[in-house]
Amino acid sequence: MGPGKAGEMPFLDHLEELRHRLMWILGALLIGVGVSFYFLFTNDDFIIDFLARPILPYLVNGKLTVFHPAAAFKIIMNLSLILGTIMASPVIVWHLWGFLSPALYTHEKKVVIPVLMMAVVLFLAGCALSWFVILPLTLKVLTGIQAESLQPMFGFSEYFGFLGGAHSYFDARADKANPILRGIQPVDEQEYLTDAFRREALAFIDR
Repeated sequence: MGPGKAGEMPFLDHLEELRHRLMWILGALLIGVGVSFYFLFTNDDFIIDFLARPILPYLVNGKLTVFHPAAAFKIIMNLSLILGTIMASPVIVWHLWGFLSPALYTHEKKVVIPVLMMAVVLFLAGCALSWFVILPLTLKVLTGIQAESLQPMFGFSEYFGFLGGAHSYFDARADKANPILRGIQPVDEQEYLTDAFRREALAFIDR
C-alpha cells in the first residue's frame, strides 16, 4: 500500500506508534551502551592498547600522555556510545523501517534494502582502508616532518580525536561512492533542474 491510500491510520495513532517504537529504540540503546561500557571498563587495557597500536612506533616511551584525570574515562564513554549504537542498530533499523515503510511506494521499498546493504559494506571498507592504509601513512608523514629540536609528545585525547576524525572522513567518502545512490541521484538532480528551468521560463514569460 502506497502513501495516500485507503486504510491510513489517524494522526494520533501515528503518534502512539511512534512513541512505542521510540521506547523500543531507547531501550535497545541503553542496553547496548550498558553492555559496551561494562566490557570496555573491564577490558580497558586491551581496548586502549589495540586502538593505540598505529602510533606506538612513533612514541618515545611507548605510551600516550594523559593531560586530564578523566581522559581515559571519556574515551571509554565515547566508545561505549559508538559500540552500543552499533549493537542496537538492528532494533533501530527494524523500528524505523516499520514506521516509515507504510508511507513508501513499492518501487521505493525495493531500493531501500540494496542501498542499506551497500552502505554497510562501504562503511566497513572505509574503516578497513583508514585503519590499515591511510592512518599508518598519515602518521608516518606527520611524525616525519618534526624538527629535531622538538620532542614529540602525543596526548591520549588528541590522538583518539584524530583517530575518530580520520575514520569518520573515509567512512563518509566511502558511503558517497555507493553506486546505487550515484545511479539515483543524477535522475533526481535532472528532474530538479528541469522543474527549476520551467519555473524560471514561466516567470520570464509572465513578465
